[in-house]
Amino acid sequence: MAIEIPDSWKPGPKYVSLGAREIHVWRAPLDIAKEAGAQLGMTLTPDEQKRAARFATDKLRHRWVAGRGILRNLLASYLGLPATEVRFRYGEHEKPYLAGKNTESTLHFNVSHSHGLALFGFSRDWEIGVDLEWIRFDLEQSAIASRFFSNRESETLERLPPRRQISHFFALWTCKEAFVKAKGGGISFGLDRFDVQLEPGGDSAPIVSNEQGEIFPPWFAYRLDPGSGFAGALAVENADPRVSLWDWPTAG
Repeated sequence: MAIEIPDSWKPGPKYVSLGAREIHVWRAPLDIAKEAGAQLGMTLTPDEQKRAARFATDKLRHRWVAGRGILRNLLASYLGLPATEVRFRYGEHEKPYLAGKNTESTLHFNVSHSHGLALFGFSRDWEIGVDLEWIRFDLEQSAIASRFFSNRESETLERLPPRRQISHFFALWTCKEAFVKAKGGGISFGLDRFDVQLEPGGDSAPIVSNEQGEIFPPWFAYRLDPGSGFAGALAVENADPRVSLWDWPTAG
């Protein structure tokens, strides 16, 4: 199985193009300069601006505006249109899809954000999901795993020494969340219905069903390294994607 995922993030190109088997994952800070945030905010629709105004604090509002504005700009680059013309529709569990004149586009995308950082994933060939989590050390990971993980995943976690459990817990959690987000099912999809067969310290793993009679396509989960203090993952319907890791060129 040929897996082409780089081990570092590079400055994003000015002009983007997605080829066959390619996946682009962008990393972007959301705590950006006020001027840059205002410029991104100008691309939002009136409904999005109203949504932003409902956030309880300036920090949360500015992060949401930055994230939505960056998503609009990236989609606009891939679609070849102004960011203000990007339109969204939402699935049953609020997964966003392209709408309007781009409803029939083959471009797939997914977004995740945590503690002032965001990941944006794009593909033309497959449904994808990305997840980003800030690593916490105050979690009862065993209790969470017993509720949301498969038996195999929980047993693998419990066999590890305590100092390695947190790392493997977040590796599994982000892989599972990325898959659920790609499927568009929300947490109600059931995190214990499938097994991410990720070995401790591993970088990728197949995703298989735990339910008799339910067959998933050849889904795979890939670990990403978003930076110190974070865990990340990509889920995709393919065993050998060509993945590029880009940094969004926003200063501040």
